[in-house]
Order: sequence, then structure tokens, then C-alpha cells
Amino acid sequence: MEPRRSDFGPECLVATVGDVSGDEVRGFCFGCRCGIVAGHGIALSCLVARCTKPKGRTAKGEVRHGITPPKTWQDAVIAWNEVALSLISENSHRRYIVSFNQCRHWLEDRHIRDIDGTCLRELIKGRRALGVSNATIRRDLTAISSVLGVAQDEGWIVDNHAHAMNRKRIPERRIPIVLPQKTSIAAMIKALPPKIADICAFAIETGMRQDEIVQLEWYCIDTKRRSATIHKTKGQKIRAVPLSDRALEILKRQPRTTHSQIVFWRGDGLTMDWVSSQFGAVARKLTQTSKEFVRFRFHDLRHLFAVRYLRDGGSIYALQGILGHTSIKTTELYLAHLTPARQHEARMGKAQKLSHPQRSVTPEGS
Repeated sequence: MEPRRSDFGPECLVATVGDVSGDEVRGFCFGCRCGIVAGHGIALSCLVARCTKPKGRTAKGEVRHGITPPKTWQDAVIAWNEVALSLISENSHRRYIVSFNQCRHWLEDRHIRDIDGTCLRELIKGRRALGVSNATIRRDLTAISSVLGVAQDEGWIVDNHAHAMNRKRIPERRIPIVLPQKTSIAAMIKALPPKIADICAFAIETGMRQDEIVQLEWYCIDTKRRSATIHKTKGQKIRAVPLSDRALEILKRQPRTTHSQIVFWRGDGLTMDWVSSQFGAVARKLTQTSKEFVRFRFHDLRHLFAVRYLRDGGSIYALQGILGHTSIKTTELYLAHLTPARQHEARMGKAQKLSHPQRSVTPEGS
């Protein structure tokens, strides 16, 4: 008679059959990591066995009877890293690495099979206790899910518990969209180094994200069609962004380098990856020295482009494509900044021309 799963303790999970010697079925217990002998007369289809060895006695990485022990979180991260850039963007890859480092306390040295709902709930509670926002915790779970997805593909686990976590229990509070003021934008552009000032002005004219601008390359720009084709995007989806007269002027004054195709470059054609720190430093200084200055984020320039686009008569659906939003609901958040009549026009799909009229680098605020 074959043993039932209820015959065994909770530490004895599933044993993979590794060797058959006479009447014995040998395997590996995923509960306590030890090699076990199932016993006499047990069918090969029965993959559970009584484990008599105390949990944790087997040395890490030990292999018994030709069976490879379960993989650890570190093993899974290494496997994930080998294929990561084919799955996500470079920016997402960097962000995921940050999440892995911040979540090490709950994941490091764990066997990948042990990263279950209980483990992740402990992680969420721990991160909240540290004052981490729900938005960051959700990004952490997305990063962990990416690794567990690769572990699934490798056959190391059956379920991706991070993917199955109910995100509704971790609501993300949206920060209200507040448009930067005209005087504050003018003060920032005056105080910033010329090239970073141009990057900010270009964001106002195109609605592109900071990373998309600093990674923009000359071969992506079509001056005749007045558009830029964006390849390195947040969602890894190619999209075309229209270029206004002002945007074309900004591009025209950028010097070129023989070292790379980067439009806004530094040094030997390198990407300007310190725009955020420079922008933040100038904003902090202006906050301390000017009572009129109202601090804003670089990303707020993208919001400003979106609202102006709709106020100029653009379609909400065309704007969705320009900004690269997956859901129209995200784009519809900008409708709150329009009059009821403009909201109706935007929803009806009255499209703005691809070639925008020239805009001021310091447009009006809300």
C-alpha cells in the first residue's frame, strides 16, 4: 500500500526520484534538503517519502544520490541576469537590482521554493515598517516576480507567488498632477548648465521621459518628418514623438561627437546619467534662495507637455500614443486640467497636427 501525503510531517515536502536500487526508491527531500530512501515496494509514481533526518542538517549545496539540491535565490538572480536585458529595459534592470539589494534581508540564502506567500507577506510587512511606500513595494514585487518567472522557466519552481500576490491589498497612492509654474521653470532653466537646460526644454516640447531623452540617438531623428522614433522606452515599445519648431532648434544646436550617436552627450560621447542629481541640487538651492520658486520634478515637465497638447486641441488617443501609455486611463488623468468643452473635444478625437506650433520654453503653469 502506497503511503499517503498525510503520513508525513510538514518538513517533508516532495521528493524527486533519483535512483532505483533493488526495491529502494531514493530521492531528495525538498523540506530538509537531505537524501532519503523511500522504502520497499513504493511505486515510482509516489514522490513523497518519510524523512528521518532533522531539518537543516545537510550542508548547503550538497548532492545526494545524484539529485541536485533546490536552487537558492542567488542562483535564480544569476540565471535571471543572463536573460534580463532581453526581457526588460536597461533602466528597469537597474531598478530591479536596487529592489534586490533592498530586499536581501528577506530573500538572501533562501531556497527558491521557500519564497512563497508567507515569505512575501513578511517582506511586505518589513518594508512597510521601514516606511517604504506602497508604490516602491509594488515595484519590489514586480522585480521579484521577474526572477521567479525565470525560475519557473528553468523548472525550479511551479508557482510564481510574487506574480500571484494581490496588488489590490497594496494600493498605490497617485500623486496629484500639479503643473510647474512659468516663473519656476524659467528660474530652473537659467540656473542649470546649458546642456541640462536644453534637456529640460526638450522635455517640455516632446513629453519624453528623462531616460528617453538622455539615451536619444541621432539615427532616431527624422527632421523631414519632424519626428523622433523612440526605441529605449519604459515599456520597450517603439513609438514616434512629434517634434515642434522649438524641439528642432534645440536639436540643431547640439554638437556632435565621433564617439557615439548620443544627442545629449558628455565626455567621450557618454550618456548624461547624472541629470537627476544635478536637477535636484539646483532645485534645492533655488528653494533656499528664492521665495517665489516652487519646486517641481523633472517628470512634471512631461505632465506640462501633455496638458498643453490637449489644451491646444489634441486628441486624448493621439496623446496616449505620444506618451507611450499602455492604458488610456493613465492618459485621461490629464483631462482634469481642461475645461468641460476641451474635455469633450479631446475625447472625440480631434487630433492635433503632427507639427506643433513653436512653443515657449517657459509655458504657463496651471
